[in-house]
Amino acid sequence: MTAFQNATKSHIAKGVGRLADLVFTRGQGSYVETSCGKRFLDFTTGIGVVNTGHSHPRVVAAAKEQLDNIVHSQVNIGYHDKMLELTEMLLPNLPEGLDTIFYGTTGAEAVENAVKMARAFTGKHAVVVFRGGYHGRTFGTMAMTTSSRIYRQKFGAL
Repeated sequence: MTAFQNATKSHIAKGVGRLADLVFTRGQGSYVETSCGKRFLDFTTGIGVVNTGHSHPRVVAAAKEQLDNIVHSQVNIGYHDKMLELTEMLLPNLPEGLDTIFYGTTGAEAVENAVKMARAFTGKHAVVVFRGGYHGRTFGTMAMTTSSRIYRQKFGAL
């Protein structure tokens, strides 16, 4: 790790726990490399690579193709072709009686919307969570996260 990287880290918020004091520079398949050139088997699998591994060629090609067309097309501004194509693919696979798909941008948004839908459907307001579970860092999901005190530290109840 360079002196610059070491000094810069002190300016990054502490709200996210880290398992190691490493700087990762590359990932391929199930392996990651650090700025020191060390190679590790990635047992954490990274949230965005859990299914295909780091830098899977088909994922990289699809991302490059999409970047050539449009980088960000907000769903609250209008529809975009890939969202409509995915909706078409998902609809036949929904359980009987369900015909609506919600697109969110984060896991925390998905969790909070699931809670809202459950409350609206059941009329109940209590939420059961798993001890040691992580649900997100927004205020709503933070109240449900019990995996580490750091996520709720100094914030109080919702």
